[in-house]
Amino acid sequence: MGVAILVNLGMNGLTLAVMLHLADGGVPTSRIGALNTVLAASILLGAILAPRLVDRVPTGVLTIAPIVLVAVVGALLPFAPGLFSIGAAYVLMGIGLAPLNAAVQGFFMHITPVAMQGRIGSLMGLVSMGLMPLAPAVAGWGLELTGPFPTMLLLAAITAAGAVVALAGPDLRRVPVAGQWERFAREEGLAAE
Repeated sequence: MGVAILVNLGMNGLTLAVMLHLADGGVPTSRIGALNTVLAASILLGAILAPRLVDRVPTGVLTIAPIVLVAVVGALLPFAPGLFSIGAAYVLMGIGLAPLNAAVQGFFMHITPVAMQGRIGSLMGLVSMGLMPLAPAVAGWGLELTGPFPTMLLLAAITAAGAVVALAGPDLRRVPVAGQWERFAREEGLAAE
């Protein structure tokens, strides 16, 4: 959940900072809207790929790889020279989000007793999105107080911190593909009762 908090805050703040900076720089709103459409389309493409990936790629890899990719691309985004490179960064950032969410939420629901799934799902949603309302504030205040480059670097650093937390957790890396969740949960004492 800590990873989700950091990545959600950092990535959402970063994309909003880019949008506000472009708008402040006089970029036509239609082009800014097109960038957001690119991000949304890449997320939809990831959603189409998610079921196949969850069945074929270990959940640990499917969790960590997109987070690390978002962190790396987020760190490069402040240096993006133009709209095309920002759009390419958005594609890379968005495509892994749906498979990541499908894998993580699927595994957590698999190991959660049925009677507690509503409560656990609500808790996961609240915690992972709890700091997201700060993203517009950090982006707006940062742009006004320090400018676009430091603000984007700060938000990229927050996203990178999420990647570091994900990489530091050895248990997360060991979660297998969906077809092996039951065996893994029993072996690790995580099986739902």
